Amino acid sequence: MNQKSVKFIGDVAYTLNVVAREEMKTKLLNDILIDMEVCRLEGWDIMQYPIELQKLITNIIDRKC
Repeated sequence: MNQKSVKFIGDVAYTLNVVAREEMKTKLLNDILIDMEVCRLEGWDIMQYPIELQKLITNIIDRKC
């Protein structure tokens, strides 16, 4: 009985983590789109921020592997 409770709690924690990740991805994508629109309006490079984020993520992946 104790193992079922631990598994259930683990499943809930995992599900909450997945939901939190999806919410953060949505917020990040919205932030990127807003930044790109501001850059477009100001005549700046619209890809600067996405490229910076890509470099950060690539750096994380490269260090992990």
